[in-house]
Amino acid sequence: MRRLNRRETVIAYASMLLGSAHGTDIGRQGHSVRLILPTYVRSYFEAQKNDDRNAAGIAEAATRLTLLFVELKTEEQLKRQTLHRIRDQLFGSWTLLTSQISIAFLNCDYLVPLS
Repeated sequence: MRRLNRRETVIAYASMLLGSAHGTDIGRQGHSVRLILPTYVRSYFEAQKNDDRNAAGIAEAATRLTLLFVELKTEEQLKRQTLHRIRDQLFGSWTLLTSQISIAFLNCDYLVPLS
């Protein structure tokens, strides 16, 4: 029986949204994962952004030897980042809601004291 010689595969992602999560899963399978900063990937786009051009830009950027890559985030870092995003959305919603209430009260000629 002949054994196949498996080479380590290098997989490149733009370090956006799910790049670290996917990279961690793929790294567990024995592949080498490289995360590229999105600003580096954008410079390799030829025209308007779509999935094919995005993939071509990532592939082109990954072949550059002088390119700096980003480390994969740990599970703890991903969880903390998720909590911070939820908190930011909550405060954004809170600010929006209080502004809408203030405008509604002003439209009804009702003044609310600030204290």
